[in-house]
Amino acid sequence: MQGLQKSLGAASFWGFALCSLVACGGGGSSTTGSGGGNGSTLNPLALGYLSITGSSPSEDATQVALRPELVVHFDASVETGTFNSQEFALSKVGESKTIEGSFSTRNNGRSVVFVPNVDLEKATDYVYVVAPTVVDTDFRATDREFSIHFRTVDDCPPQLLSSSVLNNATGVSRTNAIQVTFDERLAEASLAPSIKLSDPWGSNYDVIVTQQAGVLSITPAHDLPGNASFLLSIRGGPGGISDRAGNRMAKPWSISFRTENDGVAPNFIGSRPLGQANHVSPLARIALQFDESIDEASFDPSGLLFQDANLNAVPFSLTASRDHKIIYLKPEDPLEPNASYTITLESSVTGLSDFSGNALAHRTQLRFSTGDDTEPPSITTSCPAANATRISPNVVIDLDFDAAIEPSTVTRKTVTLSDGTHQIYITPALSNDKTRLSVIPSKYLEPNTSYTLRLHGSYDGIQDLAGNPLDTDYLLRFSTSSSTVLPEFVITPGEGTYSVPTNSHLSIVANQAIDPSTVNSSTVLVEDSVQGTVPGTLSVTRANRCIVFTPTVGFSPGSTVHVKIIGEAKGLRLASGNWPTRDTCSSFSIGFSQDAIAPEIDLTLNEINKARQNKLLLPGSSFTIDVDYRDSENHTADPASLSFQLKGPGSVPGSDELFANGSFGSCSGQILIDPGIALDPGHYTLTATVSDSSGNTSTPAKLGFDVVNPSQDLRPFERMQIVWVRFDMDREGKGKGDGVVDFDQDLYLYGLMSKGDPSGTNARIRSIIQDGIVRTAHLLYGRSASGSPQAGCVPIRFVRRKPSSAPHMRIAVGGYDPDGSSGRKYGDESSGILGRAYYDYRNSNPAENNTGTSPGLGVFPRELYLYQTRLHLDLYPFYLTTFARSFRPLSPDMGGTPAGKDPLDKTVLSSSFVYNSATAAEKARYDEVMNAADDLATALGVILAHECGHSLGLTAPEPCPKGLHGDSSLHNSSTSFTDIMSAVISYESLVTVDFAFRPLNLAYLRERILTK
Repeated sequence: MQGLQKSLGAASFWGFALCSLVACGGGGSSTTGSGGGNGSTLNPLALGYLSITGSSPSEDATQVALRPELVVHFDASVETGTFNSQEFALSKVGESKTIEGSFSTRNNGRSVVFVPNVDLEKATDYVYVVAPTVVDTDFRATDREFSIHFRTVDDCPPQLLSSSVLNNATGVSRTNAIQVTFDERLAEASLAPSIKLSDPWGSNYDVIVTQQAGVLSITPAHDLPGNASFLLSIRGGPGGISDRAGNRMAKPWSISFRTENDGVAPNFIGSRPLGQANHVSPLARIALQFDESIDEASFDPSGLLFQDANLNAVPFSLTASRDHKIIYLKPEDPLEPNASYTITLESSVTGLSDFSGNALAHRTQLRFSTGDDTEPPSITTSCPAANATRISPNVVIDLDFDAAIEPSTVTRKTVTLSDGTHQIYITPALSNDKTRLSVIPSKYLEPNTSYTLRLHGSYDGIQDLAGNPLDTDYLLRFSTSSSTVLPEFVITPGEGTYSVPTNSHLSIVANQAIDPSTVNSSTVLVEDSVQGTVPGTLSVTRANRCIVFTPTVGFSPGSTVHVKIIGEAKGLRLASGNWPTRDTCSSFSIGFSQDAIAPEIDLTLNEINKARQNKLLLPGSSFTIDVDYRDSENHTADPASLSFQLKGPGSVPGSDELFANGSFGSCSGQILIDPGIALDPGHYTLTATVSDSSGNTSTPAKLGFDVVNPSQDLRPFERMQIVWVRFDMDREGKGKGDGVVDFDQDLYLYGLMSKGDPSGTNARIRSIIQDGIVRTAHLLYGRSASGSPQAGCVPIRFVRRKPSSAPHMRIAVGGYDPDGSSGRKYGDESSGILGRAYYDYRNSNPAENNTGTSPGLGVFPRELYLYQTRLHLDLYPFYLTTFARSFRPLSPDMGGTPAGKDPLDKTVLSSSFVYNSATAAEKARYDEVMNAADDLATALGVILAHECGHSLGLTAPEPCPKGLHGDSSLHNSSTSFTDIMSAVISYESLVTVDFAFRPLNLAYLRERILTK
């Protein structure tokens, strides 16, 4: 590998431009060494990430020994230097203090065993966390956090801590839940049998019990009587409530309480069948709905009359729903067909009443007539079919009935979808004619999973409009496809294209291979405004990625062509089985002439500007070929016609194979050379052509490039680069320090922390800003906000603590530029330097130290502060800068009240602050502090990403293959203001625009190009 180049890249201000910052100052040689491609090939084990293959105990295990063996299995031998409580951290759930222990290995170092030095506490929840910086002996990192939660040996009975209703309380809600808190999570199966709500006479009341982390919510299933006494009891001892380990609560618990008064009369609000309904089934069960719970025991034959047309009483049984808001009347014998009936609800002492004894508010009569339909509804067809496979994850399940279904019987209780373990949240919906039930899952279903849809039968299930129920439960089983990718189509000519030549054809390019058996004239419809259906032929081409429609006699001049690709289960499908969520439609207009003009085509690599394409060096795979194609005026280049010819050493992929690896739009496409079609080292020439919809073919585009062996000498990353962001340094006075961490002093100046921490908020604000800086840097390198890897990301992870064993870069964040004048304060000149880091060609030293003071290295928040506050003093009050708008209310130097000193801060800066329920003043103060914190974190995150870019090899001077078109100051030449490695960065752009790496730099960081 090449030795470290001690060149410097540094961020500085460009003083004469308003709020402009020259992204790096400093100097030094830009010598880069000769490079070359003769280094050794990387050990394959050193590529990628260290993987965790298993663990013991299992997640959420109980009855774990007090001195347990915690075992984590890896796919390679783990570096013993990571065996410490930072990388393998055991702690109590909810606590940060780690528990020390001893480490050993098994399986040739692939299994790491941790045993705590002391016995763990009994009946306690613990979490064992494996950090993303754990590495193997080749220094591959896991790059993902892994955790195991478990509970130790538990022979302790659960302890009841509190209740939301005190013993002998009065005025208790008749409807709200009573919350009972335990010291641990309880066994779900023990809850319902152990909890009882009763009145003084021993009558039990139905309750619904749910649990959240040991807090029980006990809700009456129906409204309780008003001004009544109750006893809520939880059984202890044998058969009583238990924890997850099976320990029973030692003794029973109970409270007595009295409910609030209730003098409100209940109201009748609806029925099934509706009043004046016709054609009701003689077998129907009548449902009467009320706005509060009705006591069915209040039924008196004189207060609830069910009569036929001759005023004869109809014998019936009376039952209630669980919440007692629906009363059911079931005639003991079938009603007479084609007859009239009346139900009368009296509002008197003999009528129905609620549980408090309040009679109905109004007398109500319900009249209906029967028909002669007594047949239960049945399902005639279903989509998917029973036991179907390869079902798309976006499926909407459709069931067709032989009769119209009563909408009120279609609920999430009567229609359920399950994967065998969990209920899937769904929305059931009926068609306008009520004969089709569509079941819409709330999210896409999981791939390779079996599902069961259940429609509940009988009178508590699905019923038709006449009131006939499904006679039994209906089950529909199916399994999903192996892919989550849904179809997307590019139709050529495109939507809205006009004057399309009459001799054109139509093409459709899919994002993945199509199932040819689903391509026909009923799934791909082509119509025009003259002929209706356009006669023609459909063919599937290009490794099943394309459909071409060729009109038999051409499109009609002056017509409008409408294309529809049918979606959902009966439409066009990918080879995986997946289908579009909806129809795909497009229209274009036909002109009056033919087309004889050929389209044009260009080729580039890795989205790199054409001017920087010369002499690129590529690895054998993981790079992209970019294709741009266009035609004149309203003529359309056809991506389905793209033809490729790749020439080079060894076996090379053919045109269709390249096409199959591509993604295409209406005027551009990208082909990924993945490991499955990797190229051997050598020189390659790619030739490509494209035709338009009329068949005119472009002049061939040619692109030459070299593929080299990606040796260690050529790559910036042999493994994931870890960066320790040092917010903890005190470097005042050229490293001598003044006893206060530099970053804390920065936050005092910005007004984001207060000296003395009067409100106890400093630690939280410091952590929020530091997390925000690291988050911004991760996002700029293509990773998730937490730092976990994503597709196409750069192999770099920023951490806030020292990694134990992995080689890592260090960079200081905080304070002044150490090379600037000492003793500067508010109003003084900034050095003009935002940050400075060693420039390291190809990241040859993954342990770069950017924390020194001679030269001064790192990110310098105080130089940003001095520059912006000096600018504010020069311009205010005539102009208020973006910086001043954020920090003038906070910075003490600018007359602001720093975070922690406002009377509201103890409330609004607390982790328990709830913004939606806050006052206007509280919201305003919260926004004031948090918006400023976010701005500072974003600005410093961009600068951090910039400076680390220098130590990763950006931006190497000279053209490719030796350099990356960097200029003499190690920044991008001919750059934009949103370029991370730009020489000029303004504060306004730092906090308002989205920064990104230039494609050439990003390709280098992704190792899609190499330098030598």
